[in-house]
Amino acid sequence: MMTGQGQDMKSHYRNTASGLKVMEYNTMERSFGLKIITVAAVAVLLLSAYTLFSQGNEGESKGLLSVDEANQFKVISRGGSVTHDLVLQNALGGQPLYVELSWEITTVTPPGSPTNWNARFMHNGIPITSITVPPAESETIGVEVSVTTAGVVHETATVRITGQDGYLPITGPLNTTRTSQNNIIGQEIILTTRVGRNYDPHVEIAPGTPDSLRVNALTSTVFEVKVSNFGLQMDSIRLLANVGSPSRGETRASPNWRVTFSPASLVQDLNSVNEGIGYFAIVYVHVTAPSTAMFGNYPITITAASVMGTTEEDTMELIARVPLPDLYATPNDVVFSRFPVIKDQEMKVNVTIHNNGGAVERGFDVEFWVEDTLKKDDFIIIDVVRVPAIENQGEYTASVTLTPEINPRVKETLVTTRIRIQIDPLDEIIESDEDNNRVIANLEIMQTPKSSPGFGASLWMVMGIAALAVALAAGSRWNASSGQIKTWIRTRYHRK
Repeated sequence: MMTGQGQDMKSHYRNTASGLKVMEYNTMERSFGLKIITVAAVAVLLLSAYTLFSQGNEGESKGLLSVDEANQFKVISRGGSVTHDLVLQNALGGQPLYVELSWEITTVTPPGSPTNWNARFMHNGIPITSITVPPAESETIGVEVSVTTAGVVHETATVRITGQDGYLPITGPLNTTRTSQNNIIGQEIILTTRVGRNYDPHVEIAPGTPDSLRVNALTSTVFEVKVSNFGLQMDSIRLLANVGSPSRGETRASPNWRVTFSPASLVQDLNSVNEGIGYFAIVYVHVTAPSTAMFGNYPITITAASVMGTTEEDTMELIARVPLPDLYATPNDVVFSRFPVIKDQEMKVNVTIHNNGGAVERGFDVEFWVEDTLKKDDFIIIDVVRVPAIENQGEYTASVTLTPEINPRVKETLVTTRIRIQIDPLDEIIESDEDNNRVIANLEIMQTPKSSPGFGASLWMVMGIAALAVALAAGSRWNASSGQIKTWIRTRYHRK
């Protein structure tokens, strides 16, 4: 039975425990509240940042001036005008884009007077000097270029078009004033306008085609060119080609190049220039190098000559790149003169060396090695052969004589070893790939049988046994008839 003191202590402990629990609950409630406040603060900050960012992006305009190929170059007649169409785009913008436009005649070739030329901007048939583009939309602007009658025939003017954002106030966060000047300030478009002649052929590399390609001596390399009539009259245009010397300081000529055109070297009946745009045709130029072509860049001049005119023509230059030589051989290029290969019986080891590149200017060495049949990776030199120069995409077969040997300690009937061939071991030839000059091929050698004679010896042995048998048979018949022969002789002699 618990005394009064014990009951007081128990009550004390119970009160103390209750107090601890209350304190624990209060602490948890305060911690949870702090977490809620922290999360809310972070959310507010992120929302503010997003608002600032989105407002900033929404307020900025992105302008882009562009021109397609057909409008970048046009032909004009003296005293006439032609229009180049540009596109002004307000991309990803949340505000209208206000752009001020300007033009300038930068060059006139052959040297002429820029004062003979003039330009103005047109939009929906109305001259303009500035334009406003709605958000995420685009507008087409015409650049009307004109030349007076004083313009020189075949004179070309370069027109520089500049678009610059105007100062359009934009209200951003915290009521600050911002502008979008940093998008297309000073953006330029270069237009070219040429005063056309009655007959004006033009040739250039076709869009998307490089003007420098690798060529070789076996297959043709195809260039794509664009042949245009920028004249004021219908014309046919004939194409001619000439290959020059390589651009590495050589003076020797480059004969035997093959350059052909398809569908044909004559482009017939191209219409005259229309609305400043010349009619054109795509022609494929097939180039094949001669087998003697060495490393270098060979210029190919393509001439487009007017058929209807007299001396009117245009030229362009292509570059035919003949690569460095590349000497190589594969295991399939290694061939043995006999099969099977038998120990101590002489044979030939042949290797065909290919050149996948420009013609080699001089000869070079080729080393032949054979692996020891007992010590792997231990190669013994067989011979060194001097190979003459190999043509572009050419090949040459080199040979050495080998008497296969097997180490006496090797007892297997069939022994596998290897032949190693090293092309140009002294690096006399500069190549595009020096890592494919070594080739290794397997060689299986049969041991010479010792317990049985060769085929020839066996044949003679059979013939000898047969002859001996015939002789023995003949001897037996001779002994059987010898008495009769003696009787005949005595009878014949007695008669005499």
